[in-house]
Amino acid sequence: MVQLYVAEGIGSGGSALSEDVADQYKQLIRIQDEKFREVQHENEQLRAEVEAFMRKSLQASSVALAEKAEASRLENEALHREVAQLERESAEGRMRLERELQQARTLVAELEQQRQSMAVGYEQVERTSEDLRRELEELRAVQRASKRVDPVGQPLALAREVEEERRRAEELQRERTDLLELLGCVIAACPDA
Repeated sequence: MVQLYVAEGIGSGGSALSEDVADQYKQLIRIQDEKFREVQHENEQLRAEVEAFMRKSLQASSVALAEKAEASRLENEALHREVAQLERESAEGRMRLERELQQARTLVAELEQQRQSMAVGYEQVERTSEDLRRELEELRAVQRASKRVDPVGQPLALAREVEEERRRAEELQRERTDLLELLGCVIAACPDA
C-alpha cells in the first residue's frame, strides 16, 4: 500500500508525500517503541518474579540443606559414640574371654596334676595291696604251719596278727575303691587330660 501511495504521490506533490511517509514512519516507530517498552516492562517484571522465586527457592533449599546437614552431623556423632561403645564392649569381651581361657588352662593343668597324683596314689595302693595280700598269705601259711607244730601256744597271737592284717587289707581295699571312683570322676570331668 505504501508503494501505491508513493507511486501516486510522486507526480502530484513530493513534499506532501514525504511528510505523510515520515508521519507514517514516526507513528510506526512510536507504536513499536510503545510495544518495545511494554515488552521490556513485562520482561523486567518477569525477571524480578524469577529472581524472587529463585531467592525463595534457594532459601528454602538452603534451609532444607542446612537441616539435612545438621541431621547428618548429629547422626554421625551418634554413630561415632555407638562405634566407640561397641569397641569398648568388644575389648572388654575379648579381655574377659582371655581371662576365662587362662583360668580354664590353669584348671586343666591342675586337674592333670591331680590325675597324675591319683595315678601315682593308685599305683602305690595297688603295690601296698599286693604286698599285704602276699603278707596275708604268708601269715596264713605261717598260721597253718604253726597249728601243725604247736597247737596251744602261738595260734592266738598269730590269729590276732592275721586279723589285724586282714583289717588293714580291707581298709586298703576300701581306699583303693575310693581312689578308683575319684579317678573315674576326674577322667569323666576332663576326658582330654
